[in-house]
Amino acid sequence: MFLFLLISIFIILLCVQHFILRKHSKDEGNKDVRSKPFSSMPGPPSYPIIGTLPLYLYYKKYSLDRLHWNGRSKVHHWTVFYKEGKYPSRRSHTALAYYRSSRPQKYSTTGLLPTNGAEWRRVRTLLQKPANKASISGLISSLNLVAEEFVEYMDRHFECVNKDDFLDHLNRVFLEMTGVVTFDARLNSLQNPLQPSSIPYRLIKAAEETNDKILETDNNLPTWRIWETKPFKMIRESQEYIEKISNQLIQDKKSQHMQEDCPRTLLDHWLSSTGLNDKDIMTGAAEFLLAGIHTSSYTFSFLLYHLANNIQAQERLRNECLELKSEFGEISREHLHRAVYAKACLKESLRLNPISVGVGRILPEDTVICRFEEYFEQANSFIPERWIEGEVMHKEVDPFISLPFGYGIRQCIGKNIAEISLQVLLMNMVSRFSWSWAGTKDLDTVSLLINKPDQPIRLKRSKMQLT
Repeated sequence: MFLFLLISIFIILLCVQHFILRKHSKDEGNKDVRSKPFSSMPGPPSYPIIGTLPLYLYYKKYSLDRLHWNGRSKVHHWTVFYKEGKYPSRRSHTALAYYRSSRPQKYSTTGLLPTNGAEWRRVRTLLQKPANKASISGLISSLNLVAEEFVEYMDRHFECVNKDDFLDHLNRVFLEMTGVVTFDARLNSLQNPLQPSSIPYRLIKAAEETNDKILETDNNLPTWRIWETKPFKMIRESQEYIEKISNQLIQDKKSQHMQEDCPRTLLDHWLSSTGLNDKDIMTGAAEFLLAGIHTSSYTFSFLLYHLANNIQAQERLRNECLELKSEFGEISREHLHRAVYAKACLKESLRLNPISVGVGRILPEDTVICRFEEYFEQANSFIPERWIEGEVMHKEVDPFISLPFGYGIRQCIGKNIAEISLQVLLMNMVSRFSWSWAGTKDLDTVSLLINKPDQPIRLKRSKMQLT
């Protein structure tokens, strides 16, 4: 009895000591000092009373005679990207995955964005083959035609475009480009006004609503698994419309006779692939419609904003565009290859305003690697010259510092399409107009799955006199 009482008193004293030390550490941590409390020190987990004993006695991770392997570093350095494995896994778009997995009559997978493992690898490998740079380069003339039509559209509606949020017009042109590259179809997005009942208007709205609600459903309680919440309903209705239009465009393409001398779109390649079934093709088409509009329109908005606030960079870009146009005429593969400053402008804009947080990692508060002075001199300034060899501002940096499209086998499948589309539109627009910022304040971002401008895009345009 006495022994039991003694052990009980000992345990109580240990508990009291533990809570006193814990409170002291918390108080110390709340003080405005540089030192951190002991509780923040990295190491094996410690439990009340028993401390780290389970690691020695039960799990045998450590022993009293071997607390450390001699000759090895006590600090382990971990990399993030270099070794990602055969099936890099991600957890996102959970509501979209739930929606698709509950409809096996339409979908064989949950799509490229939420699917993981071997099934993701199979679909990704087959869908991405025609999205390589060589294949997309064959569609440059089609993209250039859309860009030229957009310039004419801005000419016809000069006052209207100047007054409106320019982002609305950019959504239209990038939907049209997505239709050309994916389906070889013109969606008539450049009509003005665009009726709310029209296919382009409803596609843009459906893609935006899906993207906006993915973040909300991913990061709140998944009550949408039990009953249909409002965000999930918006995703469902938006996806049903995108599916409907995707299927229509696929059936239209199937009914056409493919001419040998025509450039092959993504859908042409997918339909001729023996490894893809109809469900895979519909899923791929729907995802390109979902992802191809706002990622590009937001990126282009930030790019125009930086150029509008940096007249010297804008003038240098315009001179490059006009010089290449006089040498090559219509924009071509060689044209884009020689457009060094245009590519540098895009890369610098993506450094300052990356479109996605999808490759984000947990970092200390207020740390922004792409704007860190250790890596980029005048890090908050738009200086395209920093990416051009031979320029005074050029400095070799680790390629992993800026990864706007991700890295490895799970990087953005539309990377080449996006880069070529953005460059083609940029070169057409800068050649014809000069731009200045007319917004009320500096442009910043809000993160709704992808980084969106936090205010309307107000730009003042003036026509250039072409000689």
